[in-house]
Amino acid sequence: MKYDIVEISETWFKTGDDVAIGNLHSYSTSSRPSAKGGGGVGLLYKSSVSVNVQNYRTFQSFESLPAETRTLCLVVIYRPEKVKDSNGHLLSFKCPWRSFLP
Repeated sequence: MKYDIVEISETWFKTGDDVAIGNLHSYSTSSRPSAKGGGGVGLLYKSSVSVNVQNYRTFQSFESLPAETRTLCLVVIYRPEKVKDSNGHLLSFKCPWRSFLP
């Protein structure tokens, strides 16, 4: 089976890395590297599928990459195992689900 869209977490991409990954025959990529190093989220998709990566908000407890095709709205979410606030306290997984769901 050849997938139309593959969602990826823990990409460890840096800015520009998606170009190298996108050299796969007939596939394109979009990624959002983590601001903290490591982590990151991405999409690998058939070039024949029109994917529009949406504007995104940043969240303290997870990374996200929202996108649309003609028939789908999707979002890749990655929550690192241990996310801490500026005081070193472990954050719970807080997601504003209403901003993602109709």
